[in-house]
Amino acid sequence: MAFPFDTAQVLSPEAESLQRGFSELRQKMEAESKCVPDDRPDLMVEKEEWCRRWNKISSDIGIFIAAGKDKGVALALTAEDVARGKELVGIHDRFVEQLHALKEMAARQAEISEPQGAPADVSMEGEGDEEEDADGESEVPIKRPTRVRKAKHPAPKDDDSDDGMILHDPPCDRCAKRDTECFGPEKRGCTECRNSKQACSYSRIARAKGKASARRPMAASKVRVGSSLGSEPPITISDGEDMASASRISKTKPVVLIQGRKRKLADVEEEDFALADSGLSGEDLILAGKLRGVYAKFRTIQGLMSEVANELDMMRAHVTKKARF
Repeated sequence: MAFPFDTAQVLSPEAESLQRGFSELRQKMEAESKCVPDDRPDLMVEKEEWCRRWNKISSDIGIFIAAGKDKGVALALTAEDVARGKELVGIHDRFVEQLHALKEMAARQAEISEPQGAPADVSMEGEGDEEEDADGESEVPIKRPTRVRKAKHPAPKDDDSDDGMILHDPPCDRCAKRDTECFGPEKRGCTECRNSKQACSYSRIARAKGKASARRPMAASKVRVGSSLGSEPPITISDGEDMASASRISKTKPVVLIQGRKRKLADVEEEDFALADSGLSGEDLILAGKLRGVYAKFRTIQGLMSEVANELDMMRAHVTKKARF
């Protein structure tokens, strides 16, 4: 015999909604029991998230049961659900104690690492999410501690490092072309050139090159050449001399005498004269010729020493540049 549906008791929409929602909560509780994180110290974040989900589920179960009593709808848990709930409550309490211990340890480390008077900078999450569970007990706030970083101390400067930054005026060639401010450590290249690994006019190597160029022989307009010290008599080749001697004489470089030598040598050179008009004779004439030859050798040696000094400066600048970069 078929059941007469006209006599069936019809649930109200509110009662039907309560039953459907309560059934979903039971399914969520079963799912959370299967995804409990392992009790390991490296899974504290997962434990915190699981505790937050379990607090929400247990709180909703209490709300639904209380609402069912008010509406006259019987909402009950099975014996399996009750056993599962007690087990999850114990796991929740154990995880909360571990999180509290971790929070206190992080706070102590922050007080030790930070200077006195500064508050501990330990950010916690989950504030404001406190809810009451089915038994009326307030949820313990679960806060996530963050790692406390120690203050970084600047590395000690090298012995040859310079203190402070200065503005170069005028700027170097690179900064002048880029129309940017030229600044850098004192007695060092500017920051722009150092970052681009380019030579800077304010670097030590550039100053070394400038000093080397300053020690080079000055131009002919700034030095006293042999013509300014007195005209040398023309060199004539007799018929007995060969062309090889004449070639060696013609290829001799003009000797440059740098200003700043002793006054006595300059005075003697200014007294150079033509032997033909000197009025000397005999041994005096021979001695005067030897004197002129000695001065010629002296000027030659002086020129060679100047060339050697220039070569040394160039090699030193090259080695300094290689050693620097």
